[in-house]
Amino acid sequence: MTRRYAMLWLCAAVCITAWSQSLRLPPVYTSGMVLQRDTPLTISGEAKAGSRITLELAGGRYMTHADASGRWHVNVVPLHCGANHTLTVTDSRDTLRLTDIAAGEVWLASGQSNMEFPLHSSSDFTPPLATDSLLRVFDMRPVVRTNATRWSHTHIAEVDSMRHFLPARWAILSPDNARQFSAVAYHFARALRDSLDVPVGIIANAVGGAPIESWTDIRTLQAEYPEAAAPLQHNTVMQPWVIQRIAENVGDTHGHHRHPYEPGYLFATGIAPIAPLPLAGVIWYQGESNAHNIEAHERLFPIWLRSWRKA
Repeated sequence: MTRRYAMLWLCAAVCITAWSQSLRLPPVYTSGMVLQRDTPLTISGEAKAGSRITLELAGGRYMTHADASGRWHVNVVPLHCGANHTLTVTDSRDTLRLTDIAAGEVWLASGQSNMEFPLHSSSDFTPPLATDSLLRVFDMRPVVRTNATRWSHTHIAEVDSMRHFLPARWAILSPDNARQFSAVAYHFARALRDSLDVPVGIIANAVGGAPIESWTDIRTLQAEYPEAAAPLQHNTVMQPWVIQRIAENVGDTHGHHRHPYEPGYLFATGIAPIAPLPLAGVIWYQGESNAHNIEAHERLFPIWLRSWRKA
């Protein structure tokens, strides 16, 4: 197929997809979620190109149209602290209805194994004695952990397909699901609930051993620090043990397979999908996987920070 016809085919495929796709919200939008209080909200999604979208939330009614690519967004007035909201989105064919939505503080807990460390592994672990209906979590767990083991062909295929994180849903933090949740994220969220007395939602997506390059938008990294964005076999910035762990997991470091540690991967799979949700802030616990090169991390940290703030 010539390049010209290939481009025509691609354009036709995009147009057909935009015309026929069903009404959708970002995956971080589910029943039971927490929306950031007292800040303007932009709620976005996808639908059939050109379709009229009606969104209702907290007594407000908003209308817009999906553009030629099927994307749409509405700007919602700030929500005050509260709970039991319902979000309804409709087009000419479908209706999405999310219930039990709260407005409060929304935070992201991310980084590497120190943040991933589960509550039940704490030396003084005591499960929560009761369920707090206004403390909610969005726990983004990996399809396979980056331990020193060879992955199965199934897991390698999932990671190659950019599906490192399993599908997640917002849930009320309970004695059962708290056990596997990040210990640092749990205690931080508990402190917010106790001190602010508002609904709290916390997203956890830490990945053990992950270097900061993997959490940074690849385009930003390529523009501001191209050596750190280079393919693994030519990367002079990435810590040697990190490259060794990649080889242990997938069997090579020559680009035949993807890996969560590669530059930009965790941004694409763990940050871009939740970027549509406004946050109060981030707690970040990472650094060991960049400890071999302090000068490089001094450059990488502000690049990472800018890429997240932009997203």
